[in-house]
Amino acid sequence: MKGVQVKFYVVAVALLLMVGCSKDPQITSPNEVVESYFKALYNERDFAKALSFASAHHQTLLNSYGTPASVGRYLYNMSYDHIDIQAERPSGVTYMNNPNSLRISVLITGYSQGQRADELFEVIVVFEDEGWKVDWKLDSPY
Repeated sequence: MKGVQVKFYVVAVALLLMVGCSKDPQITSPNEVVESYFKALYNERDFAKALSFASAHHQTLLNSYGTPASVGRYLYNMSYDHIDIQAERPSGVTYMNNPNSLRISVLITGYSQGQRADELFEVIVVFEDEGWKVDWKLDSPY
């Protein structure tokens, strides 16, 4: 009986270690995808990682810019050294009546050369390839 309990605890601890030490946490919600996308571009400067959070349509556009710095400066008109980002949880507002798309409001606080700037805009995410992907950044209404 005691041997069964020991085996149970060993298996339970092993499972917890495997789950707790997994390489990348699963990113599933639309707001997490948006945050991860912009963090990959601005904080990590990891173009391949940013592409993994972009839709096929948006990947084509991003590839034409080639680097995270070019995407930030020319596509988004936001050139920052580092950002803090907050993406709202989806409220269910679809984009152009497409049930596979959502509008997500995003607040970015960017830092560049000691200056701070706040940007508020909306991002369109689409459900593609079994997950949410960033498809487009809408201009700020303000």
